[in-house]
Amino acid sequence: MITNGFIADLRVNDDYDLVLGIPNIPTGVTLQSVWLSVKTDSSVADLNATIFVKITPLAGVAGQITDTGADTVAEAVFTLSRGVTALLSSYTWYQYEIVAGLSNNKQRGLERGRLWPLPAIGQSLS
Repeated sequence: MITNGFIADLRVNDDYDLVLGIPNIPTGVTLQSVWLSVKTDSSVADLNATIFVKITPLAGVAGQITDTGADTVAEAVFTLSRGVTALLSSYTWYQYEIVAGLSNNKQRGLERGRLWPLPAIGQSLS
């Protein structure tokens, strides 16, 4: 869950669904893709991020966008598998950014914030 630009409940090596409501989409414009990048340094290119996940309106392993274009809202659901969250280190600050590619060939930054992954349940803290 994202709260004030902070993802607080993600655990390393655990499945995690990140759901983002996306308001204020111009009428008739749809989301073609939405991508999530997670990195320790904002100067790192998105494609070289610790985690880079891109979703589309077609349901896939990484998630799906729901956007009919009939109204001005959409939803992006990123389905982060254990294998994806295992790329993160516990108790390490990461920066995340979520960007949308629109049907009018524009990009829109949706969310930017910080992430502090917790250890997997049952993982030793020592």
